[in-house]
Amino acid sequence: MRIEASKLIDTFPINLPTSAFIGQLIEMNKYKRLIRNLINKNQPSSKLPDLEAIVRIVFLLSFLFFLVSQLYTNAKLSPLGRDLQTLNTEKDLLIEDNRLLEQEIAKDNSLIIIREYSEKQFNISSKADYDTLFVTDASIQALR
Repeated sequence: MRIEASKLIDTFPINLPTSAFIGQLIEMNKYKRLIRNLINKNQPSSKLPDLEAIVRIVFLLSFLFFLVSQLYTNAKLSPLGRDLQTLNTEKDLLIEDNRLLEQEIAKDNSLIIIREYSEKQFNISSKADYDTLFVTDASIQALR
């Protein structure tokens, strides 16, 4: 049963909305429902988080873990790297000193240097007219 709005206005002492206004309210209500449906479609229907949110959370946590581990590793290895560089520099200096000492030892142990040194300091000269003889006779023995 449908009652027109003009008859309702006449029977009731209060001012009721006109039929045009009621039509506008119905149209607005349709748009409200449409907007609510669109909003509700974009929101997950269940209380569980969707897969995309889980992937984002896992990615952010793994990135945070990676960042913290890199900072920790760099903090531990940086002083060790400086110590290693210092030790390598010291090793290179010691290798150079060792090379110089080996050259000096080789020069000092050279037979020619020893001869020249003995001739200059002690006036000892080696004569080339000495010969070494090997005697194979068992009856000849050196004096004691």
